[in-house]
Amino acid sequence: MGVQKRRDNLMDFCLLDGTNAIAAWARDDLSDEGRATFDSRVRLLRQAPIWSDKWVKKRVGSKDIFEVRFADDAGPIRPLGFFGPDRETQFTFLIGAREDNGRLIPRNADRAAIERMEEVRADGSRIKPHEDVAAPAAR
Repeated sequence: MGVQKRRDNLMDFCLLDGTNAIAAWARDDLSDEGRATFDSRVRLLRQAPIWSDKWVKKRVGSKDIFEVRFADDAGPIRPLGFFGPDRETQFTFLIGAREDNGRLIPRNADRAAIERMEEVRADGSRIKPHEDVAAPAAR
């Protein structure tokens, strides 16, 4: 229980202007260590034959939203995502978040993740392949 099927095809949510929301969050809100740890976790998820809830855990009270679990020097990091839009092959990161005293920051992260998931399901152009974030942004 708590083990998810492997998904090699990791995706990021994009804003209407095409900005990769996950890469922007990571570059704006995570330390160098946090970005490197995020990239490391993504590599692990791509290679692991199964995903345990040590790495990816369903959000309490949600049937579709999951948190990817890792930490940096400032504490727990919990980007939220879902298995889809192709449930068999894709996991899409929807919003970046941190955990502080058991609560997510931003406080509306769960609601925003659900809204973004619905946007992705309605419009598949709102995602792009996951972008490594430890390297400087492409110009």
